Amino acid sequence: MNTKSKIKIDTQKIIQIVCDVYKFTFDDIDIKRRFRKMVEARYAIIHFVNKYNNENLTLQDIGILFRHVAYDYSTVAYALRKFKELVRFDKYVKRRCDLIEDEIKTTALKEN
Repeated sequence: MNTKSKIKIDTQKIIQIVCDVYKFTFDDIDIKRRFRKMVEARYAIIHFVNKYNNENLTLQDIGILFRHVAYDYSTVAYALRKFKELVRFDKYVKRRCDLIEDEIKTTALKEN
């Protein structure tokens, strides 16, 4: 069963949208720091790339996007679970998630 979205958007655009919402550059996020907002941004990138990836990226491929953090497939799977929890229990994370989702859909519509 394919649970991937039918929206077509480039992985790099997803990363840029998430970075814009969190007000970080990807280089800021792609370092071994555990500041909550940076970790949350990493998890958001993983969530949205997994959700909207039209390039058939595996969890391991998604982890490779982060050159300096060294995420393997199990860490990516953990990040997906953790982000869903954050969205469910933290209203600020939920707001940012909704904002990212809207921006991805708007960007995808403009491109198609």
